[in-house]
This record gives sequence, C-alpha cells and structure tokens, in this order.
Amino acid sequence: MPQIKEKLYSEIKGTYAFAKAKDYLGNWHYLAAENEEQIEKYCEEYSPQGTHPHINNGLAIEVWINYVDPIQVCFFFTWVGQRYNPFVVAKPFNYDSNKKYKWTPKVRVVGPSMKTSLLEEENELTKQ
Repeated sequence: MPQIKEKLYSEIKGTYAFAKAKDYLGNWHYLAAENEEQIEKYCEEYSPQGTHPHINNGLAIEVWINYVDPIQVCFFFTWVGQRYNPFVVAKPFNYDSNKKYKWTPKVRVVGPSMKTSLLEEENELTKQ
C-alpha cells in the first residue's frame, strides 16, 4: 500500500501578485493584490508625505515575488487589491455583548506583596 506524503507547505489558491517595493527613504514595502496592475497603481499613487503629490513620492518595485508562504502574507504584506483581503487570520468574536470583561491585575495570595517587601528592605537599609 503506497503511503501518502504530506506537503511541506500550503499553496495559495487563486492568482495573486506579490511585490517588494522601496520608497525614497529606503524603506521596504511588501505588497499583495489580485494582479500586477493594482500594485503598480498603488506604487504610483503612494504618498507618505500627505495628500500633496511630489516627484519623490511613490514606490519603486524592486522584485516581483513568485511564491510567498501564506502566513507571511498574513502578517507582513499590505493588501492593496480592490476586493476584500483573503489573507486575514480569523479572530474570535464575543457573542455575549451584554457581559463586559474587565482586566484584573494579578494579586499575590500567599505572603506580602513584592512591592511591600522591597519597600521594607529599602527602609531598613536607609535606617542603618
């Protein structure tokens, strides 16, 4: 009976374009979209200095990337496509909207608190 081998990586289903671009300050921008035209349009219209167009604004595409691991796209790439971003990790939703959750600080149950014991030691050292 032949054994089924698992793939070492997961493939991205569909056709997407990925690029590595650089701005005039030398900062890298990793971009993802449905096609290359959308990435090129984003690079031409990129304006880090505000709404006023300037000759230095814009991004220069350094490399078109053929393959990217999906988890890398989730965390490091900027989606510049027209439709929704398919590379989003699902986050849990609180269905009980009536209940309010509050953060409570950790409290030591046994012995004096750390802050108190440190203050007492400091006070003893200053008295001597």
